[in-house]
Amino acid sequence: MNSKIAIILAFVVTFALVVSIGTYAALQDRNGSGNGYGEYNSNGMMGLWGMYNGSDVYQNAGKYMNQSTLNSLSLPPASISVIKASNSIFINQSTTLLVELSPSMGSSKNTPKEYFEMYGLENPRIIAKRGVTIKFVIVNMDAMEHNLELTSNGPPYRYMSMMGYNGEYYYNNTYSGNPMMYSPFLPPYSGNSNYPYENSSFTATHSGNYWYICTYPGHAEEGMYGEFTVA
Repeated sequence: MNSKIAIILAFVVTFALVVSIGTYAALQDRNGSGNGYGEYNSNGMMGLWGMYNGSDVYQNAGKYMNQSTLNSLSLPPASISVIKASNSIFINQSTTLLVELSPSMGSSKNTPKEYFEMYGLENPRIIAKRGVTIKFVIVNMDAMEHNLELTSNGPPYRYMSMMGYNGEYYYNNTYSGNPMMYSPFLPPYSGNSNYPYENSSFTATHSGNYWYICTYPGHAEEGMYGEFTVA
């Protein structure tokens, strides 16, 4: 009888030990401190389909903008004309352009869940004079990763099949060759008035119709894109 009890106790102890080890390993991956293939990144948010932890995905992890700096950029410079009636922005000379990423998760019923906002316009058409250089100040105000890419290929955008490009991910067959301009994925906004941001510059040397998109899986498909015209 005692030997049976001893066997049962040994089994219970062994089972508990295995469960404890498994739970610890899972938590390591969840917190981004495991082998980089866990489900969550180091911010506790869902990573890029669980393939990389936070240190692998975010190339700008140390760049944050406070509320005061953001407020100072909120008005369009003199080189930009904002036309609300046509949801358009005209750029006639080299300038800085503030791009906010999903600041309110869509402020109207016609806005996609994920979107770009520029000076109060949602996914506006940008018309830039040929030869100007635009410094995009890209600020993430959302609890999800986002980025900005300029491409010659327009909508509709199908759901992404993943492919690597310099450590980032882009829509398969979205562009021919390299993208015209891209920013790294920005980490989610944590709600402490310190916004992840990135500066990316583009010189409009060729006339034509192009597109700016977010290449996080599903976002362009949901409507996170806008037209970019060089004339």
